[in-house]
Amino acid sequence: AALAYAVMQVLTRKLGVASKASAMAVYLQLTFMSVAAIFWLVAGDGRYVDQFQDPGMIFLLRAWEWPASDHLIFLGFLGILQGIGAYCGAQAYRLAQAADVAPFEYAALPLAIFWGWAVFGDLPDQWAMIGMCLIAGAGLSVYVRKNKSRQDLPLKNH
Repeated sequence: AALAYAVMQVLTRKLGVASKASAMAVYLQLTFMSVAAIFWLVAGDGRYVDQFQDPGMIFLLRAWEWPASDHLIFLGFLGILQGIGAYCGAQAYRLAQAADVAPFEYAALPLAIFWGWAVFGDLPDQWAMIGMCLIAGAGLSVYVRKNKSRQDLPLKNH
């Protein structure tokens, strides 16, 4: 997942030179919907759920159900928020270096831990915590090193 996310950010930076953030946000949403549709075709009927004991895999592979009608407005609102977030993220990666934008995204890590605990009563295990620390630590070290190299550059006299 981390590799796919990194590839997405690099592609956003490269495509952002010639593409608008709004177009990239639409492409991102279409990609998400395409992957979900393929997943639904392959496993959406729950045919693989009996092969696993892990609760995460059981949740992922259970039969898909259409949401209740009173949930549709909430899901539509979440979709709009996610689209706005995708637009803002694409715009940020278009206008700034990835090493400058990425540290702001690390705020998602403690928020994910909090909401996982608050909503599901779940906390990450030691391996997930190690992975989160490695990802955030690597990104922050790139940011610090990059800013240090900016400070070491001699100022040009005009």
